[in-house]
Amino acid sequence: MDLVTDQKRGINMVTEQQVVNTVGNTTALGALGGWIVGVLPSIATLLTVIWFAILITEKVTGKPFVELVRCAAARVKSWFK
Repeated sequence: MDLVTDQKRGINMVTEQQVVNTVGNTTALGALGGWIVGVLPSIATLLTVIWFAILITEKVTGKPFVELVRCAAARVKSWFK
């Protein structure tokens, strides 16, 4: 069979370079996915620690955390006036 006959039948010829590109892209995506899977638990842990710190601060002070942040931001602003 020649290329013209294959194209008439609708068969796409895959070149060696296309295979190499596909394998390379798959490898890169796999590496990125592996890195994300490795980092996600650390991010979740950090967010949990921050969340618990906010809850503890609210329990100790008896005020909403947003109010405390606004107060702190106002103090910092006053330093630069």
